Amino acid sequence: MPSQRMGSSTPVFRSADGPTKRTTDRTQATVGETLHVPAWHMRGDANSIRRARERAHDFLNGLRPRISSEEEQSTLLAVSELVTNAVCHTPGSCALNMTVEDGHVCIAVSDTSRSLPSPRAPEYDGEGGFGLHLLALLAGSLETEVHPHGKTVVARIAVGDTTVRAR
Repeated sequence: MPSQRMGSSTPVFRSADGPTKRTTDRTQATVGETLHVPAWHMRGDANSIRRARERAHDFLNGLRPRISSEEEQSTLLAVSELVTNAVCHTPGSCALNMTVEDGHVCIAVSDTSRSLPSPRAPEYDGEGGFGLHLLALLAGSLETEVHPHGKTVVARIAVGDTTVRAR
């Protein structure tokens, strides 16, 4: 499936065919392995943003060793921006999935729209336009994968320790 990768510059399209190594032990992730948790499904309403932050906070508090306060705040802000975009720009429900992969907290938000997100000029009166620009600054990478029922946007936030364990 096509995907869009966004960094601090212009989006570049690439294939998302690379295999992901998965662990059978869900309590530990090390370099080259992955810690997965089930996705959280939300209605796609304004309360979804608060609930997503709460669930993300719980997920991050369960990581051992703890990530830094700055990494936690960056991750929570990225969750808020991704879920806000899903709620404001797409109809229907959305889902949040968080994983730890190769020294990154990966945040994946799926929604019902197949349209690729496109950055717009910020509106300095507080009406928006900052989300994708902010995500490009926070995340080591930002990718969009279109699938038959919508799309998934994935942001990867680098964390200091490459060995993370769940509580």
